[in-house]
Amino acid sequence: MPTQATVLKNALRLLGEPSSVGIDSDKKIVREIMGAWEDVAGRLFESHPWNAFKSVAQLTQVTPAVLGWEYTFNQPANCKRVIFVSDVLNEDGYPIEYTWHAGKILSNHETTYCWFVDGAYIEQVGGWPSTFADLHAAHLASEVYPVNDESDNTRSRIDTAIVDRGNAARAFDGSTDPIVRSKPGEYLRSRRGWRPGGWRG
Repeated sequence: MPTQATVLKNALRLLGEPSSVGIDSDKKIVREIMGAWEDVAGRLFESHPWNAFKSVAQLTQVTPAVLGWEYTFNQPANCKRVIFVSDVLNEDGYPIEYTWHAGKILSNHETTYCWFVDGAYIEQVGGWPSTFADLHAAHLASEVYPVNDESDNTRSRIDTAIVDRGNAARAFDGSTDPIVRSKPGEYLRSRRGWRPGGWRG
């Protein structure tokens, strides 16, 4: 189970620094890593539709509606990235047409549910997959390492780790949700009442 301490040690090893220090250490490099923690995690949460950090909420309607859409909703609290939007509380259902604009979600359905990457999980490090924790450590190392020599071995090691660990984290995350959703074909739409924006009531 990842902890802030294990992620810190991971980042320090990539930097070639001694890893026998804790998160409360007064060492400059430790302060820099811990200071970058939340910003780096936030960017990573936004970078991919992570199944591991997924939540769902029924959206709260606000008025007036944005022109061109029947309904406007507040985005969920702590929403880092929209994954899936539907008019039924069933993730295996068909997606509906929507757009994400200026912190609002716009759709043509009075009842709208949103599956999203939940920023609340940033604080729950113990629940992170190990592959994501490793990726976070690589990005922390990159964040605090000076950009002064692109041929530097440490920089090369960090950049390689970001690519390799990113691939591993996304592959593992994808394996937890193997169902690929797609819209129905033209024949099925015509038979079942599909219209642009979703299904007819």
